[in-house]
Amino acid sequence: MYRETLDNAGADLRSYMNQIANHCPFTKPSQKAGVLYFTDYVVEKQSIKTVLLLAILHIEILRRDRVVVPKKKSFLLCDNLVIDYGERLSTEECKKVFDWVHYICKCIYIPKKLIFGKFWKGEEAQDRHGVQIPAPPVNLFSIRTLLNPNDIRFLEKSPKLLEEFHKSMDDLGDVFADLSLDASVASIFDSVAEANEKALVIESMHVLYQIGFFEQVLSLVGKIEERQGTSFVQKLRGSEKLLSL
Repeated sequence: MYRETLDNAGADLRSYMNQIANHCPFTKPSQKAGVLYFTDYVVEKQSIKTVLLLAILHIEILRRDRVVVPKKKSFLLCDNLVIDYGERLSTEECKKVFDWVHYICKCIYIPKKLIFGKFWKGEEAQDRHGVQIPAPPVNLFSIRTLLNPNDIRFLEKSPKLLEEFHKSMDDLGDVFADLSLDASVASIFDSVAEANEKALVIESMHVLYQIGFFEQVLSLVGKIEERQGTSFVQKLRGSEKLLSL
């Protein structure tokens, strides 16, 4: 399944998303507009690197889609990565991967008016009204446009990111332009978005891995953290298991 709509997803996922619509006002309009997409990936290890690179590739596809899709639909675009670990990881291990990927993506892409959701299999949570949310049947990483003022509440605990949001716009500029890499990352993103094929996404993920892109991303986020007075990336660097491909 590659960027398929909910109609082509499995019964468990369709049922879950229909229930989630009662808690998330974004889901139904996105589905109705035909721009609520799902892609499944099988991941063998508890690897932040693998999930992050897949997330970034889909983020860049969505950024380019926002330019070509009719304006009425563009702000409803939503890409969802369905990460299948089989029975290899516990709920807590899935949570750790998604927490890190979510944090790193927020640091980089909030200025581009994007927001991210993390939902792992077996998660227990309540909505903002204190109502229990159905537990996800799969691991989902969600990518969509940050809508003002509805999404401001997601940034209330991060004043620096909230400040970035108020200044945000997306001119499709390369957010990694200042990284010293051997290959053109922007051209990789462009080719993936143009071909719109799952096989190319996976191939591109391995190319990014080979040219040291992940390490450069951590360096970039480290610089962002210096401005914000936080140091989460330093904690991540000490965990070799989570950084394996």
